[in-house]
Parts: sequence; C-alpha cells; structure tokens
Amino acid sequence: MNRDHRAAGHSAAFFAQLVLGASALVCCGTAGAEDKHSEEMGRVDTAHLAVSNQVDTFARWLDAFFNDDNYVEEEADSRLDLRQIVTWNDLGGTAYRSRVSGRIALPNLSRKLSLTFEGNQEESVFEDNSERRLNDATDASLDSPAVGLRYILKAGKRYHTVMHAGVRLNNPSFFLGPRFRYSQELNDVWLGRYSQRIFWDVDDGWESQSRVDFDRLFSNGHLLRHTAKVDWREDKKHDRGIRYTLSSTFVQRLDDEDALSYGISSQFSTKPQSSWKAHSLSVRYRRNFFRDWAFIEGGPFVAFEDNHNWKVNPGVQIVLDIIFQDGMSIANREAGE
Repeated sequence: MNRDHRAAGHSAAFFAQLVLGASALVCCGTAGAEDKHSEEMGRVDTAHLAVSNQVDTFARWLDAFFNDDNYVEEEADSRLDLRQIVTWNDLGGTAYRSRVSGRIALPNLSRKLSLTFEGNQEESVFEDNSERRLNDATDASLDSPAVGLRYILKAGKRYHTVMHAGVRLNNPSFFLGPRFRYSQELNDVWLGRYSQRIFWDVDDGWESQSRVDFDRLFSNGHLLRHTAKVDWREDKKHDRGIRYTLSSTFVQRLDDEDALSYGISSQFSTKPQSSWKAHSLSVRYRRNFFRDWAFIEGGPFVAFEDNHNWKVNPGVQIVLDIIFQDGMSIANREAGE
C-alpha cells in the first residue's frame, strides 16, 4: 500500500512538473510574441512617422521653392524678394510689373520680431502669392507700398501664429491683424493645413482670409494640392461680397533645382449676385539658376472670365525672382540639404 501511495505521489509530482513546464513554455512563448509584436509595431510607428514627415517636408519644400505665402509668412530669417513679372494675354496685351518685399530680423530686440516692407502690391498687402499670379493676367495693379512690424507669437510644426501691424504709404492708413495656421497629417500620404488671417485697416475696415490645403504625396515624389480660399473685405462687400477660390495643383519635382506645376483654378463671388467669375488653366516651369538666390519661372495659361463674356483668353507669364535670405539656399533648405 505504501508502494501505491509512493507511486501516486510520484505521478502527482510528475503531473505538477509537467503542468508547470507547459505553463512556463506558454508564458515564454507569449512574452516572446509580445516582444516581437512590440518590436514590429515600433518599426511600423517609425515608418509611419518617416512617411508623414516626408509629406510635411515636401509640402514645405514646395512652398519655399514656389515662394508661396505659406512659407514666406512663417520664416523668421531676414529676407529680400525682388520680382519682375512680364504677362501677355490676348485680351489685355502686355504688362510689366515690378515688386519689392522683404523683412529684416531684429535679434537685438527679439528673435521673434522683424521689420517688414511691401512695394507695388495688389489690392491687399496680405494677398496670396499664387492669387497674385492669377490676377496678374487680368486685373489692374494698385500700388500700395507698406511697412510694418511682425511678431511671431507661436512657431511650431503643427501651430503657427503671427501678429502683423503696419502703415500703408500711398494713402497713409494703419493696419493690424493676426495670422494663424494649423497642420495635421491625415494619414501616411495626406497632409491637411488650415490658415486664417483677420486684420483691420483704418480706411478699408475689416478683412478676412481663410485657406484650406490638402496635400497628397505620391511614391514617385510628386504632389497633388487641393486648395479652397474664402476672402471677404468690408470695403468691397457690395462689389463682390464673399469671394471663393477653388484650385488644384499637381507638382512634378524634377530635382532640387526645378519643378513643373499644372494648375486649374475657379473664382466665385456672391455680389452683385452669386456667380462664377473666372476660370483658368496653367502650366508653370520654375528653376533655380545661376546662383542659389535666382529663380526663373514661366509658362502658358488660358483664362475664361465673366467680365469678358467667357471668351478664351490665352496668355504667357514670365517671372524672375531674386531672393536673398539668411541661412541655406531657398531651393534646398526645406529638402534638408
């Protein structure tokens, strides 16, 4: 009987050891699987971050290379932009225009403060650069040079806020207002950006400019941008009311020194009645040449406008930009080179 008890005891001990061994193997396997899963998820997160950063980096390169308002407004470096524009269109003939703009950083007062100046601008000192190119084809220029101060309230990848105050010189008047921008990676290939500008002018009253960009990066390094803009000016509330601009741009980056841009744009306004005002198609080639600070841009466009009874209005525009800026060259600074 004692022999049976010892046999039973040995069997129980063996079974217990077997259960413990199996449990240990399961635990080790689970821990190993969890470690492997964590390692894989870490690689996925790293890859996602790298791809997301590529979208943001390419979008900023695009803004810098094409001298877009998104880039110009947010840089803190001293800068001087000399621009010569030659535009020909079938219904308006040839127009020659020159513009001078820039800012001077004031590091002795504050790293966030800069002196700004604008010369030979369009209707608004805050008008978007891309919109100026569209309006150059058809609108008359109104010289409105201005000087002012710009202070960066918050600078970051996701949020950026500046305050701008100044004086128009031709018909002296004071203006003041902030600009806010928010960016968000929507997924691995899409980036969304929203910017809002509100300012007040002593003579012209209030003005609001809202802009939304959706950028889509392709594996071959090209980028598609959809843009919606809404503008309202108190001094033009009876002439055009609220103006909407919808555009799409496909950018083919050839290398760090040149790129092709294909664009389509439409403008709408609510006054004197809600209607479609203009439509345009364009192709632009831009190249950094001779020196880091010299850019040449040109290409054909076709415009259709309500005030010309929607007649086909082909044209060509050539732009020469001379841009001096502290630090790296404009062509490569956002490429990380």
